Amino acid sequence: MKSFFVIIILSSFFLNLSAQDATRLCDTWEINQRAMKLNPNAKKAIQDLKDFTSTYKENGKQVYIIPVVFHVVHNYGTENISKEQILDAINVLNEDFRLRNLDTMYIVSQFKGIAADCTIEFRLAKIDPNGNCTDGIERIVSPLTKNANEDTKMAAPAWPRDKYLNVWTVASIESGAAGYSYYPGSVDGSWGEDVDGVLLLSNYLGSIGTSQPSHKRTLTHEIGHYLNLMHPWGNSNSPGIADNCYEDDEVTDTPNTIGHTTCSITAETCGSLDNVQNYMEYSYCGVMFTLGQRDRMHAALNSTTAERNNLWTTANLIATGTNDNYTGPDCIPVVDFKAIPYSGCMGYNVTFTDFSWNTDTISSYNWSFPGGNPASSNLAQPVVTYDTPGIYNVTLQAGNATGSASMTKTAYISSIDTTTGLNIPIIEGFENVTFPLASFADENWTTTKTGNYGWQRLATVSYSGTACLSVRNNGNNIGDESVLISPNILTDTLGVNAMIKFNLAYAKSSAESSEILRMFVSVDCGATWKLRYSRTAANLVTNGGAYVSNFIPTQSQWKEETVSLSTYSAYPHIMLKFLCVSGDGSRLYLDNINLGVPTNIESTVSNQFGLTAYPNPFEKTTQLEWISSEPEKIAILITDVTGKQVFATKTEAVEGLNRFAIDLTTSPKGIYFVKLYSNKESATVKLIQL
Repeated sequence: MKSFFVIIILSSFFLNLSAQDATRLCDTWEINQRAMKLNPNAKKAIQDLKDFTSTYKENGKQVYIIPVVFHVVHNYGTENISKEQILDAINVLNEDFRLRNLDTMYIVSQFKGIAADCTIEFRLAKIDPNGNCTDGIERIVSPLTKNANEDTKMAAPAWPRDKYLNVWTVASIESGAAGYSYYPGSVDGSWGEDVDGVLLLSNYLGSIGTSQPSHKRTLTHEIGHYLNLMHPWGNSNSPGIADNCYEDDEVTDTPNTIGHTTCSITAETCGSLDNVQNYMEYSYCGVMFTLGQRDRMHAALNSTTAERNNLWTTANLIATGTNDNYTGPDCIPVVDFKAIPYSGCMGYNVTFTDFSWNTDTISSYNWSFPGGNPASSNLAQPVVTYDTPGIYNVTLQAGNATGSASMTKTAYISSIDTTTGLNIPIIEGFENVTFPLASFADENWTTTKTGNYGWQRLATVSYSGTACLSVRNNGNNIGDESVLISPNILTDTLGVNAMIKFNLAYAKSSAESSEILRMFVSVDCGATWKLRYSRTAANLVTNGGAYVSNFIPTQSQWKEETVSLSTYSAYPHIMLKFLCVSGDGSRLYLDNINLGVPTNIESTVSNQFGLTAYPNPFEKTTQLEWISSEPEKIAILITDVTGKQVFATKTEAVEGLNRFAIDLTTSPKGIYFVKLYSNKESATVKLIQL
């Protein structure tokens, strides 16, 4: 914790106890306050557990075995922690809860007599809820690993909480905390079934790998909360306040304290020596639980509140494969892999890496690479060349002595032909009902999504024409990404003053709405991307700032964005990417992506095609006629006298005479300009609608 760290020297055991990433240790108080508001069972369940705890009596030397499952939520980064790091964390827990940690020798003498062996142990599950083999770790790929919150748990659903302690590990937590957990009473009943457990930063788990020794007790602290322990200064997240002397953690042998963020082992803040070395403190030198804390945790494990009492039963230990002497088979792999890069110019090399999990042993790999060279491989990390343009599937079958499994990622590899694609100018108004598919495969756009909703064509809303694209952000989780990627764009006529323009509309649904829109450019067929445009929710708003849950923009609630692409005029081809990151706001709309279109059509009236319109003037419809010297792709753009685009499309022209019908029935009477573009020439005529 940058605000709560201390460097303390008691011995070589307590060196450099500084936190590097979280801004505070724990958000348990905040998350339980939220549960109190949302869970109708919470208030009664908390009181019932309090009453049960006050009368609970120990029934001998019971050792409580708790089956654990780790949900490693990652996006192929360092947050995809190793099994070794997780095993180390389990070892730390068992040392801490059984008073077997070597640093007990440093417990202050006044507290040695009440340092408790809590007789609680933790074991990775070996049987999953469906009766299948597991190593107690599941790995879920999701962007929600960053700025994680309760929505992250929906991407990695909890296993039944009456059978498993669920621990989610993530790259970062939205609030800046290192972790948090729920008290049993806060999540009692059906409301809490999907969220009960611990959410923790991946680099605060265990003492090895991406973590460090000074972080290793964070999970011990959070499981203390899971088993109904408060901070020693009481049920708050505000240590160091004098009034905490009048608060209580409901444990008789933990002295009242104001709470500590440094390892001041001689502190006496409320009239007696503070138990600064308690795991539930913020001191970063915790080495013990007390006997009273042990009894309180045992009470939680014997109460029906949040079903903690079923975890350690013999039947459940057998059901989860955590009973004594159960070994289980080596599990069949759950296959996963990643390509770097997954898109590139034809002839590019792709490195494939195996990310299969759920086993310690993979003895065979069988890769299939349609369109690749080689077309197959038995290596763990093959390198494949894609010489032929196209979009290709990739399949990996991985196995061991127990069995094998496979995964196919469809349309996963894109090998781009740099000699074909869209020509300048680009006029994309999403009027084609088949969008993102075009008449020619090399002009197809691509959309991907990590949430429920991505970029979708809407024929009911537009800035001009009849359609636009939209992302339904309030139907996604916070952090879900919607991606729109252009086909290859031939830029030999782009020019040094090139601008890309597009229209957007957006409204926040609340003060917390946090959408982001970004635009990137690639010069290597999508292998790498450079950011050219980024706007957060406050700068995206086009409706004046009013909060709207189901925003449908009026004509005046759009704005035009302009981005310079002059630095790309020297490149023969580029690709564009629009990324919308959902933030629980309303819909975001996108229309009229124009690149290489002159800004002032009226001043460039010419007629290189012999372009005419008949009739002209007209009432509702007219017909364009022009001559093409060869078969070619033609872009048609119509604007009003203010330059506002009212129609845009593309068509295939034949050699000789061509005709195209124009319908402006839904447009007001007035003067318009229609412009035709090919890769070589252009023409403009004035239209008058009566």
